[in-house]
Amino acid sequence: MDQETLLARALANKSTVTPLVGTLVAASAAGFIVDVGGGRIPARCATSHTPAVNDSVNVWFIDGTPYVVAPTTPQADQGTVVSVGSGLVTVTTQFGDLTIPYSAALTPVAGQVLHLTGKYADSVKSTSPAGGVAIK
Repeated sequence: MDQETLLARALANKSTVTPLVGTLVAASAAGFIVDVGGGRIPARCATSHTPAVNDSVNVWFIDGTPYVVAPTTPQADQGTVVSVGSGLVTVTTQFGDLTIPYSAALTPVAGQVLHLTGKYADSVKSTSPAGGVAIK
C-alpha cells in the first residue's frame, strides 16, 4: 500500500478544522457573535473563559460549524487588589496591572485576591480548599 492510500485512509471520516482569528462582538448564554472572515456570525462556545467584547478570539470551524475556543492572548484568571475607586478595581496579575469593573456584590479591599472572568472581577478567590482548614 502506498503512502497516499495510507494517508487517505487515515483522514477518512475525520473532522475538518479551519482555524481563523475573529473579534468578539457579543456573548450570551446561547453563544457568541463574532466578526470573522469578513462577516458577522453566531458561534458556539468551546471555552471556559469568557472573552470580553472586542477581544481577539480564536474561531475554529469544525465541519463548518464555528466555535470560539479561546482569546488569542492569555488572560489572567485572578488578581490581587491594589486599589479601589469609582466602581473600578486595580489588580496585579501575572500579566501586569489591570483596572477593571467588579461585581456589585463585592467590597474589594487591598490585598484581596479576586477571580477574574475576562476583564471583570466577579468574586473573591478562596484561600483554602473547600471543607479544609488553612495551614498556619
